[in-house]
Parts: sequence; C-alpha cells; structure tokens
Amino acid sequence: MASHATSLEKALENLKCCFEQLSDPRIDWQKAHPLINILLMSICAVLCGAHHWREVENFARAKRSFFERILNLAIGIVSHDTFGRLFSLIDSEIFGQCFTDWVK
Repeated sequence: MASHATSLEKALENLKCCFEQLSDPRIDWQKAHPLINILLMSICAVLCGAHHWREVENFARAKRSFFERILNLAIGIVSHDTFGRLFSLIDSEIFGQCFTDWVK
C-alpha cells in the first residue's frame, strides 16, 4: 500500500506543478481551504460526472476518505458556494492551459 500512497503523492505534486501559474484570486482572509484542495476535488468530481457545484460538494463528501489521504482537510470539505465563488474569480484561460498541461 505504501507504493499506492507514493503514486498518489506524485500525482498531487504533478497537479500542483501544472497549476502553479494559476493565481489564487481570493483575499488572504478568505483562503480557509487551500487552492489545491478546491482544484483537485472539483476536477475529480467533474471527471466523474458532476455538473453543478452542489454535485461537486456531494462528490467530495462521498469521497472524503480518499481526499483525506492526500489533502489536509482539517476544516472539512469545501462548500458548493466556495467552489462557485472561486471558479467565478479565476482566470479561465490560464485554468484551461494548466488543465491541458496536466492531462498531457
């Protein structure tokens, strides 16, 4: 199982590397959840069929045990409102470029 954890950690580092040019548009006091948490949960949820932020939140809650293995979820799962607010603020072109780099 250790090799599985290592591959998850490598995958997370790869995601972080590909998305490092995406700046976090939130002001500091609103950054309760790390950007990487929001990105990973939302990408996984959408790849698994989520269409709305509430579905993304529900997916993340259902898969909490998986996410806890690789993310710091000390304050819990991101709410659908937080997903929506963040994605309304980020630069969609840069996000698209980062995502394309990641899937390559």
